[in-house]
Amino acid sequence: MNYYIAAMLVVLLCLGACTSEPKIPQDPNKYVFSDLNEVDAINHWRLHGWSEVDENSLIVRTGPKTSYLLILTRPNYDLNMAQGIIVSSTAGSVRARFDSVSTLRKKGLRYPIARIYQLEGKKQRNDIKARILAE
Repeated sequence: MNYYIAAMLVVLLCLGACTSEPKIPQDPNKYVFSDLNEVDAINHWRLHGWSEVDENSLIVRTGPKTSYLLILTRPNYDLNMAQGIIVSSTAGSVRARFDSVSTLRKKGLRYPIARIYQLEGKKQRNDIKARILAE
């Protein structure tokens, strides 16, 4: 009988943990940018730096003037305090709808990449950050 009660408590705790995770923003168009160049993959992948925009997006730099906006399929609330990230890749390329982002602290939690946008220069990086954070 004690095993039954213990098992029920575990199930209830798991269900409670699942329902307490915040939801993705209500506006599905917040992370769609028709004025940016959307790409399916980042070829010849090398991470030179990154910065979190919000829990659903980050900017990765692959060179001095080359950067990309990654839109995640679900929020990663560890990005704002992460000291590093892990981006999966296959044969030197990072692909939307195939690869994912993790933080160093929680390597096992993968956040799939929904979309990738190529950014041109520092001004466009700053503009896109402002647009995302303004909503």
